[in-house]
Amino acid sequence: MQKGRHKDKLVKLSLGRRAFTLIQDVLHEGDNQKGNIFTEVTGQQSNTAMEEIGQELGIKSKLHNHMGHENFATLYLENGGSPKVLKEY
Repeated sequence: MQKGRHKDKLVKLSLGRRAFTLIQDVLHEGDNQKGNIFTEVTGQQSNTAMEEIGQELGIKSKLHNHMGHENFATLYLENGGSPKVLKEY
C-alpha cells in the first residue's frame, strides 16, 4: 500500500492468516488480471457496493467507504495501538 504517492512513502501492513488465504485463493482462481488482486474503484462505486451489501445484510445504517478506515482506527487503538503510529498508517 502506498501512502502519499507523491512522497514515495511505502507503508507495510502485515496480513492475518484469513486475508492471506483469501489472496491465495484469488491467485489460484486465475481471475486476477495482470497479477493484480485488487482493481481501482472510485469512491462512488465503493459506496454503491457497500449500500448493496448493507441492504443484503439488513443493515439500516448508511454505509460508506470511509467506514473501513474508521473501524480499523478504532480497533487498532482499542487493541493497544499507538496514536502516533496510527497517524502514519
